[in-house]
Amino acid sequence: MVGYVHGATLPADKPWWISPGTRRPTQLQTLADVRQVFWLRELMVLPEYQNQGLGRKIHDAVISGRAESATTLTCIIDNQPAHDAYLRWGYTVMSRSCTPQSHRSTTPCICLTARFGMTFEGVGGR
Repeated sequence: MVGYVHGATLPADKPWWISPGTRRPTQLQTLADVRQVFWLRELMVLPEYQNQGLGRKIHDAVISGRAESATTLTCIIDNQPAHDAYLRWGYTVMSRSCTPQSHRSTTPCICLTARFGMTFEGVGGR
């Protein structure tokens, strides 16, 4: 095993999703209302396998198999390597703080979102 990823169709009433309010792109809000946004909940690559492009490959594999027309995710504010990777992969910052994904967590996060097809061909660092 080199890492893992998991996600699901975004429930439009998630607190972290609602917290940015009008900073959420209208088209993305509409897609979430009709269950057309994939929520990439977690992506991790073991330290000994990092910086080899495996995170991107894992990401692309899970995204390419989804029926939704957009993807969204959150990133912990002080996780600069992950934040930088998501920006390279074509994600944009929607909000600089949001309600964390878990009610148990108090870690601030950045809401990132991507609004393009699920194949990610030619986007970001490719």
